[in-house]
Amino acid sequence: MDSLKKQTYLHCLCVILCGFFLLTVSTAQAAPRPTLRVGYTGIPGYIARDYQQRYKGVAYEYLEALATYLGVSLEYVPGAFEENLLRLQTGTIDLLPRQDSQNTLSLSPPTLSTPPGIQPVALGPGAGFALLSSQRPELIQNIKASVQDMAAVNPFFLYQLQEKYRNYNGHALNLNSDEIAYLKAHPVLHAMSAPGEAPYTWFDNGEHKGITADITAIIERDLNIRIEVTPTDTQGDMLQHLTNGDIDLVTDFYYDYNWGREHNSTLTFPYLPLNYVAVLRRDQNLPSQPIVACPRNHYYTHEFLEKMYPTAQLRYYETVAECMAAVNNQQADMTFAKSITAQSDIYQGHYYNLYTNGNVTFSHRISLAISDKMDPILIRILNKEIAHLNQQDISSIVNREIYAVQSEDTLQALLYRNPLSSLLIITAVFTVIILCLLLILSLRRHHARDLYRQANTVSGTDIYNTHWFGSNLLSAIQRLNNDRLAGRLILCSMSAQRLATLKELYGARPFEEAIFGISER
Repeated sequence: MDSLKKQTYLHCLCVILCGFFLLTVSTAQAAPRPTLRVGYTGIPGYIARDYQQRYKGVAYEYLEALATYLGVSLEYVPGAFEENLLRLQTGTIDLLPRQDSQNTLSLSPPTLSTPPGIQPVALGPGAGFALLSSQRPELIQNIKASVQDMAAVNPFFLYQLQEKYRNYNGHALNLNSDEIAYLKAHPVLHAMSAPGEAPYTWFDNGEHKGITADITAIIERDLNIRIEVTPTDTQGDMLQHLTNGDIDLVTDFYYDYNWGREHNSTLTFPYLPLNYVAVLRRDQNLPSQPIVACPRNHYYTHEFLEKMYPTAQLRYYETVAECMAAVNNQQADMTFAKSITAQSDIYQGHYYNLYTNGNVTFSHRISLAISDKMDPILIRILNKEIAHLNQQDISSIVNREIYAVQSEDTLQALLYRNPLSSLLIITAVFTVIILCLLLILSLRRHHARDLYRQANTVSGTDIYNTHWFGSNLLSAIQRLNNDRLAGRLILCSMSAQRLATLKELYGARPFEEAIFGISER
């Protein structure tokens, strides 16, 4: 018994010790990170607060990522730059981000005068520099090593941040005298755009509309020129005009220099990304070797589809609309369309048996293609304008055009897109119609009964009048012909005026008894 108790005590002691050690380990792991105090001076796009007081910007996101490599957490101390610089000198803060005013892509220290005891550390393109106290050599070395580690892991991280925040600190449209003179000498440019792909680009009675049309309008406004966009029937016609030099530019050209060289043109910087999705039929599963409908003379056909599928599975058509129709008519199993136009193509083409799952299959970017016959200065001007474009404005244009096209859907498309609501509405409408018809029939029956009573009875007595006798007496006598022949049919005719007099003289009851007596005789 004593041995059993000892074993029990030992087990309890082991459990207590294990719990103690686990608690000690978890407490050690949960120890807070050291805090690095960062001076904060708001600069939109670099480091700033939004309306919810949350920090945003290239420097903010870069410093937060850098903190994980340093093993610290950051605390931001707001103040003017000069105030934070003084705090850095006195040791109140540990780090002060400084934007590179020249926006250089070099990692070399900035050529600027810094107060004594302050050392700049380059963070990278767009992130500027971190100003630190020279009295903190270990921190300086740790930050330099962490910057190198981050660059080795993801060399494109800073470029992604710059792309994300480019709307806040975009490039100004600074044209030199030669560029301004060129635009004044060439106030009108002749262009073409892809046909029939709403809301991306399309023509309405010869007027250019859609996303590319809105972006072209911004370019016209900024450069104070006019770009005349001529309609065309197919993509092939447009590319042929560009190759021949009949036009100055194409407003929406696939960003590939080899593709541009094939059509005797030079490309600008891209201004719009495009995603492509698969369009399938609802009434069948996709076969293992599907037939793919491809539009001719489209870059993505050559660059993606012809590389994704063998030649035997490809069917070529002139336009995207013909590809959609081919899939809808079971001539092909699938096609690919721009994600921003796929639903519009389905609804406006009445291809209600088609659908897209929304998964992006491939992407590319759109630029302007300038004919080689044009002066190269036009390329430089348009590149400045594209760098000046606000990406938020472009996103707003895309959303607005998609909404505008969907708001013009046909009644069939609206019914198809909202089947349950449409069924409920149609049921409610038919129910109201049926109830109205039943009410009308009831009113007509009641009205007919009232008309019959008014036409065939004496008002207030419900006794048949002479009109009823004129209409029904002969048929009634014929029905009772046997009674007539047997002498049992008696016809009694009384004037309504006399009946009223009898009622007044003798009362209603004696009058009724007299009538019954006459009928019995």
